[in-house]
Amino acid sequence: MANKTYKLATLLMVTLFVIGMTLTACATTTPTTPTTPTTPTTPTPPTPPTPPTPPTPPTPPTPPTPPTPPTPPTPPTPPTPPTPPGPVSVSFPAKTYTNAQYGFSVQYPTEWEEDPAYLTQPAMIVCLRVAAYVPVMYVSHFDATGPVDAAAIVDMLKKSSQGDPKATNLKEVTLSDSTKATIADTQYLSATGYDCKGLALVADKDGKRILVGVHTVEAFLPIDAALTQQFTEILQSFKFQ
Repeated sequence: MANKTYKLATLLMVTLFVIGMTLTACATTTPTTPTTPTTPTTPTPPTPPTPPTPPTPPTPPTPPTPPTPPTPPTPPTPPTPPTPPGPVSVSFPAKTYTNAQYGFSVQYPTEWEEDPAYLTQPAMIVCLRVAAYVPVMYVSHFDATGPVDAAAIVDMLKKSSQGDPKATNLKEVTLSDSTKATIADTQYLSATGYDCKGLALVADKDGKRILVGVHTVEAFLPIDAALTQQFTEILQSFKFQ
């Protein structure tokens, strides 16, 4: 009896074990959800091919720039004509002696007059003096040869009727017409033997040489600063035309 009971109990236990295993397997198995049918995909039509880009037409060549014509040369500016020299200012009432033949002019005091009797040498052109004999101005002409030095001035004074002449203190000056000239102190004897003192100017132009002399006689009118100033102004008023 006991053996049967054991067998029965064993069978019962096996049965329960099998039932338990079955239930466990059923509990862990997840029921499969039915799959939703996939909507069929509409096929995308193929992209049509891109038409080829037409070739860019070649750029026409740039025409060459025409050469710039040369700038015409600027004509030279004509030289400004020199301003004719104006009258030189002198401190005394003056007249103007003009000589067209030799082309010069010179101013002198209004009270002086021409004295043709003084013209005793071929080189002499004119003599102007006061009625009382002195002061005196004379003009002579020569050929422009050699330098203007003391020896040349002495030679010209001799040819202008001046005896035993001397020329000292030579200096160069510029006249109102831009001519370079030479002024010198002079001393000589007059034709009548009087001692004369004064100044002389020598100027050259176009191959001609002009000597202008002014003097006084020491015995009648001694030379002083005022007379020297007057003589200087007379000589510096000389100009070529």
